[in-house]
Amino acid sequence: MLYLLNWDMENRIIPKKVTIKHIAKIAGVSVSTVSRALRNDPTASPNTIKRILKLAEKLNYYPDSLAKSLRQKKTNTIGIIFNDLNNPFYTEILSEIGEILNEKNYSMIICYSNYDFNLERKNILTLLSKRVDGVIISPISDKNDNIKTCVI
Repeated sequence: MLYLLNWDMENRIIPKKVTIKHIAKIAGVSVSTVSRALRNDPTASPNTIKRILKLAEKLNYYPDSLAKSLRQKKTNTIGIIFNDLNNPFYTEILSEIGEILNEKNYSMIICYSNYDFNLERKNILTLLSKRVDGVIISPISDKNDNIKTCVI
């Protein structure tokens, strides 16, 4: 296992996020080669892909999802707002939604509104500020303006 480390102002060691630039430098290849290898692009040789993937794993590399979402204008995240997470009905629904989202490489952010209109609105705004790709909501009432906020 390899680690990249930084020191903070109090001389504490803190792990540094590994980037494709680090991988490229260590592997002796270009950043674009690393990028292609990480995407399994056929223009990169199978040996290079294997070597880069092994090095990325050794360095605990993970993609920067924020940067990726800015480039693609997509977060692969769905926001879910339920009123009562203790209700077995919602637990069952969450389980099914989770399975479907996992198959599609999506994540979910779950919010709990506890039948409170203000908390429901706050949750909606929080999810929208995180630029989720969609919101699934079990609204407190179909006669409130919070639902209109979800229209992206």
